[in-house]
Amino acid sequence: MFKEFQGTPQQWDAMVGKADYAPFLQSYAWGEFQKSVGRRVWRFVDEKNEACVQVIANDIRYGIWYAYVPFGPTGVLSSDEIESLTEYFRKEGALFLRYDNPSRPVEGVRKTKGMQPEATILIDCAHNEEMLLSAMHSKTRYNIRLAEKKGVAAKSYFDEAFTDAVFDEWYALLKNTAERDAFSLHSASYYRLMRGALPGLGLIGAYHEGVMIAGVLLLKFGDTVTYLHGSSDYAHRALMAPYLLQWEAIRHAKSCSAHWYDMWGIAPAGASPGHPLTGVTRFKEGFGGTYIVHSGAYDAPLSSVGYWVYTVLRRIL
Repeated sequence: MFKEFQGTPQQWDAMVGKADYAPFLQSYAWGEFQKSVGRRVWRFVDEKNEACVQVIANDIRYGIWYAYVPFGPTGVLSSDEIESLTEYFRKEGALFLRYDNPSRPVEGVRKTKGMQPEATILIDCAHNEEMLLSAMHSKTRYNIRLAEKKGVAAKSYFDEAFTDAVFDEWYALLKNTAERDAFSLHSASYYRLMRGALPGLGLIGAYHEGVMIAGVLLLKFGDTVTYLHGSSDYAHRALMAPYLLQWEAIRHAKSCSAHWYDMWGIAPAGASPGHPLTGVTRFKEGFGGTYIVHSGAYDAPLSSVGYWVYTVLRRIL
């Protein structure tokens, strides 16, 4: 059966880190960050301290909420353990329990659309730089060299170097990118809290003539560095700064002994040309790596009537 976790952050992360590649969304620091933005968080372990799961309360509206498990549970759970988790959140009043890309199959669940990417590209940082470059598309290598030739320079900001001034410059660029490409964005305060809560979070910026023209937000957890957000100035698109930044991000992952560099989100195989990630997928595929398909999102309804109403309303609203 499950029990509430009573150990240290280091002990928790050690359990999560046993996964094939470490899911930062199950890290202790991610849970603390979620608390800082007002969400409830639970952590459970099995009796042998071999399997664990971090659960986050996500509000829907009018006091209705669901229990959210991103990239978890970690480890193999028995049917009794899954049932105990289900019963716990039924008593807590959750509408349903959502497993978003669980690391292992979960019984008694319904396929749904999740918030996390369905597929990604993982780059093996154990290879030397020559091998990593040779695995890239020739056009990608050309664009990296072109950015350097045109005077684009990369600067890294981790730990105390990620100052308020650097953050403000990056966030202004991110807002412009979101408006141009029509994707939703959290507030500046959300990202400021993230910066303070997540060890291993940092930024690599691309500069031309002293001005930041592109940036990538990265997070290291366990054996993986993950590419969280990218931004760029459209007026400087001919300088190919995003290509140089991805190469510098891979080099950063190698420098901090990460096994994997996770490109995070790409369109799933067979997606239509109109898929919102089609363009960014072509860009990311140019860097080589291994295509990874996640398991998808699944809901375990905790109130059959309530869940039916929720699914109907979600279709029409």
